[in-house]
Amino acid sequence: KPKIMVEIDRTKVCPLLLRCFWNLQKHNILSTEYKKTPNGMTYPPQEVQIYTWPDATLRELCEILKDVIVAARDKNATIQFALVSTDRNGNLMMRPIGKVSSVRQGPQDFLCLADCKFVTGDLIDIAVVMPSNKN
Repeated sequence: KPKIMVEIDRTKVCPLLLRCFWNLQKHNILSTEYKKTPNGMTYPPQEVQIYTWPDATLRELCEILKDVIVAARDKNATIQFALVSTDRNGNLMMRPIGKVSSVRQGPQDFLCLADCKFVTGDLIDIAVVMPSNKN
């Protein structure tokens, strides 16, 4: 179990709003789904908003997502997480941060948002990946 960099007393610290955008089989495309416009940002259509803390683990997020994304409940599903943030010049970038199985415990389950250098205002892009049915 990796060491969590940030320990938060959730009874005393207000949660943050985590905006998660998801897609089946692949991540949303940064250049076409996340766009800066004169009127602000446009985002992918499938969004889940979660109130959580920087010490939330990928497993914890997966369990919340399974409540709203039916495909994520499949026993063979893998949930892939990517961090969408801005660089020093204000350009958007997407960086994979981990993946977890829908039902089986794995090595990245205990990675927390803070471990992934998440800062308030960053977005999470999620790919719910199902194995191909090749016979």
